[in-house]
Amino acid sequence: MKFRKAEKGQILYILAIAMVVLMGFTALAIDGANAYNARRKDQSTADSAALAGAEKASQILKTAVNAASLACTDTVMVPARAAAETSALVDNVTLVDNSLSTNNGVTTTCGTSNGVPYLDIHTMVSSSVNTYFLKVISPASTKTTVEAISRVYINTQFAGGNVLVATGTTCDANGGIYALGNGHINMTNGGAYSRSCFGVTGSSTIFSKDHLITYSGQGTTSFMVGGSQIEYTGGNGLLFDGNAPVFIETDSNLTVDSGISYQLWSNNTPNPAIPLSKWPIPAAPSVTALTMQPPPTQSCPGPNRTPTINYQDTTISPGTYTNGITASSGALTLSPGVYCISAGQNVNFGGANVTADNTVIYFMGAGSFSSSSYGSTGVSMDNSSIYLTNGNFSISNGILTADNITIYIKQGNFSLSNGAHGVVMNAPGCGTACGSPPSIQGVLLYMNEHYPHTITVANGSSPGHQLNGTMYAPTALADFSGGTLTTTFDVQLIAQRIQVEQGAYLVMDTSHATLYSQGSTTIELLK
Repeated sequence: MKFRKAEKGQILYILAIAMVVLMGFTALAIDGANAYNARRKDQSTADSAALAGAEKASQILKTAVNAASLACTDTVMVPARAAAETSALVDNVTLVDNSLSTNNGVTTTCGTSNGVPYLDIHTMVSSSVNTYFLKVISPASTKTTVEAISRVYINTQFAGGNVLVATGTTCDANGGIYALGNGHINMTNGGAYSRSCFGVTGSSTIFSKDHLITYSGQGTTSFMVGGSQIEYTGGNGLLFDGNAPVFIETDSNLTVDSGISYQLWSNNTPNPAIPLSKWPIPAAPSVTALTMQPPPTQSCPGPNRTPTINYQDTTISPGTYTNGITASSGALTLSPGVYCISAGQNVNFGGANVTADNTVIYFMGAGSFSSSSYGSTGVSMDNSSIYLTNGNFSISNGILTADNITIYIKQGNFSLSNGAHGVVMNAPGCGTACGSPPSIQGVLLYMNEHYPHTITVANGSSPGHQLNGTMYAPTALADFSGGTLTTTFDVQLIAQRIQVEQGAYLVMDTSHATLYSQGSTTIELLK
């Protein structure tokens, strides 16, 4: 076969074109691999930075009293962004703080998902990619941009957010929540939960604004949901005398009128004047696990002290008090520090004016703490704590004021009685920084769950007591009685049985609560 003269050498052109195309594909493959590697590296940097920010935020929120309200503040957001920026620097990437405008930055935002508050850490990383063939096509540099969002879910409500929780599982002297004999319970921004039942008699009332009143009943299928027309009572979970009113209000424009029953649980009839949309949405009752770490024990380094305090102004110093501490008159000042009380000895502040700020009163064995001052005399224990190993805490007269205090009772009882008036106690709001160990952030009273206890608030006089914080006593029988007014502005009470009777008023509002938080957080990488 003979080739035409014009066809001679064409194979060289074909080979040349093929070589160019082949080299182009090769260059594109190299450029693509470089871009992929750069994107993968940037994504790793963005993910690591976002997770580092989330971890930092989580660490802060786990120690917060009210993490949900803290999440959107600079106290959390600024350190979270700083942690993300530090993480990115490991990969030689500088993130602009609180801005994504340059495609290299980190921002923090917060919101709510299905009723659960969250904090997002959003990172963006971009970089230039070294290209070969693409440079021929366009002189513009090639960039890759990636994003990552880590979300910190904040689960902070202890005991389901309820202000009253009864842990007892029987509807008797060992379980339930009761308003009896003209006793009144008024709750705002927190509901009530009983693992057994509720009882209301005569002119007594239980009122809950904004939250549910729920109980699990004695039977496995028995539960009541506040605001619902349908109630599965079973057994004896609901114990109401006639039309004793139990109110639940979710509309802030509604006001409580003692002459109007917003809902009569005894006959399952909702107030027809209020649309059903104003009542809470039915949901199965539940409560989170009631676990709390006990405070640490204290060491008691010398010296042994046996002061005599009689009718004069006295200042004493930290140490081990082998005869306890008794003051019946004058003015007594406890210098800041740890006061160890020998086993079998007590602390009794009688008619003295006592200043014991920034102190720890630690009972090494059996022994009780009491104050029976009178008139204008009283006790001040700001930024302090009391640790009772086997004994009682009792204020039977006079005044006690204590900001940032935790009372721990391993075995014993708690009581405010007789002429105690104007008792003001607030739980620590910032951990041990504003309360001497063994204080617990948000906890006013901790009663060890392995022993039986009682909480008694009786026969108080005006002004009413103010107790602020979580009172954790899951094995205690709590009784408020005898005309006392306990204005517990920001309190949460967990006890085996809770009873308000004989004209007592338990007024609870956790709108600005300083309560214990489990500090539970969940981190999720969204993208």
